[in-house]
Amino acid sequence: MEEGTGLVSRRGDSAFAPLYGAARTLLAREGRWRSVLASHVRPQPHDLIVDMPCGGGELAQLLASLAPAARILGVDENAAAIANAHARPSGRSPRLSLVHAAPGDLAQILGPRSATKVIVTLTDIHRAVEKTRRLNAAREIIDPLGALFVLDYGAQRTPLMRSLRKAAQAFRDAPPSQAHDTVAPLIRSAGFVAVEEAASWPTPLGAVSLYRARAS
Repeated sequence: MEEGTGLVSRRGDSAFAPLYGAARTLLAREGRWRSVLASHVRPQPHDLIVDMPCGGGELAQLLASLAPAARILGVDENAAAIANAHARPSGRSPRLSLVHAAPGDLAQILGPRSATKVIVTLTDIHRAVEKTRRLNAAREIIDPLGALFVLDYGAQRTPLMRSLRKAAQAFRDAPPSQAHDTVAPLIRSAGFVAVEEAASWPTPLGAVSLYRARAS
């Protein structure tokens, strides 16, 4: 999950942008979602796991620590995020790579190899076409028996969560609030099967859901 910067409301008023940006930063740094996701991914020594976008690489490093023999590839289009990740001192696993690249470059990066597990974060974008682009990139590289894990703002089932998402709509990069699930249909349309919401938890910007699916 990426930090928001330069946020401006739909009315052109940036007065509340610092508050919204602070909430996104808090969410990005909050480790709960990483622990929840890692418990579902359950990295194994034989895995080749792709995390996109990987941001500062915190999730990728967590997965690498849980399965040091697994191959972990973090990919992000934000060159600064990758540069910052590489600049931080860490005992990074030699089987962990953080790469500046677009989702469409993944097939070329992996070559003949297929990912056993792919993690796709969609919370940083709100246009369905961009979400689909990432999901299609995941579909292109995943093993036929592979598993997909998707993080996004799912169904906002309580009045409080719907209110938080509605407030976030004042900013251009925030997806709209919805009482029903709009993420699972996108995952299915990308060719994945057995799509299910595996977990959901509240955040200052609305409820975030973890979806799990299979390639076939």
